[in-house]
Amino acid sequence: MADNETDVERIRRRLQDLEVRVHTLESIAIRSLSFVAACLLALGSALPVFTDGRSFDPMTVRLLTAPFAVLGALGEDADEQVFGAVMGLVFLVLLACVLTAVGICLAQWRRWGGPGLVLTAQVVAVLLLVGMLAPVLLTFGASNPELDDTPGPAVWYFVPGVILFAAMAFNGNLRRLWSGEE
Repeated sequence: MADNETDVERIRRRLQDLEVRVHTLESIAIRSLSFVAACLLALGSALPVFTDGRSFDPMTVRLLTAPFAVLGALGEDADEQVFGAVMGLVFLVLLACVLTAVGICLAQWRRWGGPGLVLTAQVVAVLLLVGMLAPVLLTFGASNPELDDTPGPAVWYFVPGVILFAAMAFNGNLRRLWSGEE
């Protein structure tokens, strides 16, 4: 009988060790993904989307400064003002989504997620997936050889960051890791 109890205790101890190891590996995995997503989003927002070389003083457009640059460059034409205001608002919402996503990545680092954070992450991921089209279109538009614009590297960081963030928000297994769902 003593041998059976010893075997059961040994198995229980090995199972606890295995649970600790798996938890450690899961923590490393989700923290790495969160860190990479936050870095990619931050780099994609800070690097130039394109540089407008048509004017005497070339203007570099970054996602971080785009809302303010668009709103600051509003002309006196009514149609131009409406379009500029809409674009400024779109870039402002996109910038707010990037900042929220980076904040969610920090919460994922600490594994503080709950149902509210999961829902927020999913809404932000959808907005980022749709809003990601603006920098992509601007970058491809700047690639036109007829223009004096120069495409920037931002899209190569921003797009993978958005996709990784969306994968963490919508993939059930990844979401379970950072939201503490068991």
